[in-house]
Amino acid sequence: AAATKGRKGQELVEMSEIVEAGVRAFSDDGSPIHNSAVLRHSMEYANMLGARIFEHAEDPDLAADGSMNEGEWSTRLGVAGIPSIAESIDVIRCIEIAEFTGAAVHICHVSTRESVEWIRWAKQRKLRVTAEVCPHHLLLTEEACKDFDTNFKMNPPLRMEEDRKACWDAFLDGTLDVYCTDHAPHSWEDKTQEFDVAPFGVVGLETALGLAFTHFLSQGMSLEKLLDRVVYAPREILSLPAPEITTGSLANLTIIEPEARYKVNPDEFRSYSRNTPFKNWELQGRAKGVINRGFALIKGN
Repeated sequence: AAATKGRKGQELVEMSEIVEAGVRAFSDDGSPIHNSAVLRHSMEYANMLGARIFEHAEDPDLAADGSMNEGEWSTRLGVAGIPSIAESIDVIRCIEIAEFTGAAVHICHVSTRESVEWIRWAKQRKLRVTAEVCPHHLLLTEEACKDFDTNFKMNPPLRMEEDRKACWDAFLDGTLDVYCTDHAPHSWEDKTQEFDVAPFGVVGLETALGLAFTHFLSQGMSLEKLLDRVVYAPREILSLPAPEITTGSLANLTIIEPEARYKVNPDEFRSYSRNTPFKNWELQGRAKGVINRGFALIKGN
């Protein structure tokens, strides 16, 4: 649920009523809770209610009108950039508030080396700070924007190779707890606008599993670690029970064909849009079906 009314970052929603309805997390989604006093109170109230704040870490004044990472490629292309400190400054703010209040906070879609370093520092101090990372920040860099393809425009933006490597190392060692998609579908009309006008965001649901099986398991991550990042860590963060495969339990399963090989074809996607940065990638491993709360939804070929 939204953390503040209208996602304006100024006035908290009625958290207690929303938690009673079953909500475990609050976030202003694509916007940070920019008012630090409001962020502090939101973390404290969520903590008292057994919920957690999920922060889109960004200083909007520093990000301004940027469309990609501020660096070599933004200079080459003449595109306004978003500096890495726009993210890391907000990460530091969240960590300081977490330390001061004892409350928990979850940092969404981490993309920079500096953010990783601060999150690792927070975990070493046993602060209640968790974080996530997306496949595009683990596999791509700012150079992918060189042809002004808006399918590589997302927020936070693709960063430099040193950032990608830092995120990968942190994902592998558990500093970044969760593997997420930041799934953001947009229409063809929206995404075919000029680069600096087109909206941020890429779709990730259809490719997340194949990317993980193809690129993560071959680079030192065990299947057990991957399952922890996808299944168990998110549930622990949200204070949800871990799924069980036992007689009489309600089935919550994903059926995976780990050896399936295929080329990413956006025209075959089931979701609203086709704006993937992984078009034509050769992948291995795909979901064949889902059983959710005992209800089977089987996907065909």
